[in-house]
Amino acid sequence: MNNKKYLASKLDLSNRGLTEIPEEVFKYRNLKKLNLRNNAIKLVSKDIATLKHLKNIDLSNNKISNLGAKFFELVNLEYLFLNNNKLKSFPVQVSKLKKLKNLDLSGNLFSTLPIEVSGFQSLTSLNLTNNQFTEFPFEILSLTQLTHLWIGKNRFAEFPGAGIKSLLKNLTHLYCFGAFSSTVQQVDPNYAILQNTRGNVVDHLKLLPDAMEKPAVLAPKEREKAVAKVKKKHVFISYSHNDEHYKNEIVTTLEGLQLNGFEFEYWVDTEIKAGDLWEKEIMSAMDNASIIILIVSKYFLASRFVQKIEIPTSLKKFEQEGTLIIPVIAKRCDFLGSRLKTFQSVNAPENPLASQDEDGQDIIYLLLVERIKNYLTQTCD
Repeated sequence: MNNKKYLASKLDLSNRGLTEIPEEVFKYRNLKKLNLRNNAIKLVSKDIATLKHLKNIDLSNNKISNLGAKFFELVNLEYLFLNNNKLKSFPVQVSKLKKLKNLDLSGNLFSTLPIEVSGFQSLTSLNLTNNQFTEFPFEILSLTQLTHLWIGKNRFAEFPGAGIKSLLKNLTHLYCFGAFSSTVQQVDPNYAILQNTRGNVVDHLKLLPDAMEKPAVLAPKEREKAVAKVKKKHVFISYSHNDEHYKNEIVTTLEGLQLNGFEFEYWVDTEIKAGDLWEKEIMSAMDNASIIILIVSKYFLASRFVQKIEIPTSLKKFEQEGTLIIPVIAKRCDFLGSRLKTFQSVNAPENPLASQDEDGQDIIYLLLVERIKNYLTQTCD
């Protein structure tokens, strides 16, 4: 049998009316580029994992509603085109695609992105046009190498124009055109402006009200305070005393991070001494924070101080300063019904710390560490 034909590095099977990937494809072990666009494929066989050299796969314009864990063993992928399918989510194994440079998810059914997407530090091009987002996917603000971003035809109730401008410093192209003709969901007025503007709108960000440049004129003492804040990052931990056990575990986790050479300070309300004005101390600590960890439970959400002070302050600091907000779900609660649903939690609301064994909790704390390490690394010049 002549196997020379299986040595090809490129294979084009577009526009063939395929309902599945032919078994023969998996014999092309040297494939680097596979084009399967414009077919009727519903399922991707787990045998796809045998194509370990794939760098470019085009599955656009098919009928795929799910990608199994085996697909994400294609760790050499750099270009992944999944536009115009029926995808709603990715499994956690998506984190393996660390070499991705171009990801097209336009024309799908995504309403959220998994936190693992924030680890795509090689990604330069991302297309999320025409999905089901109502909350902005803040994970993408960690993708500091992005140069091209498409986010039109979604329904963002809040649009972090200032955050995009300040955090995605390499962004040269932003495309938002394409409003829905009719929608019940009210969209952010700034995003609505961009939706009606054709072409690259990256330069429009500085014209939006929430992204206006503020005069950099500070009195000498205020300038000293600002410089001091930049020199060392501060972490604020917000929690209910009913969840003190989880607070202690997170403190231990942060201390380990410090011992590994990461420079930052953390603050919890145990820092308040007898005789201190506790509310003033808390507000001062939040004001200095560049990272805010929220340990969320029903007790946390039922706290009047949290609802009236700490959550609004956290939201304001994110919008105005790009402060990193990290919710950690301690116990089952109505996280998705709260104002905090804007932010991607370290662990899913259906998998709180309280439902995990010790090993499962450690994994969540490790994910928290990775979020903080990524942020500290990216903001340390």
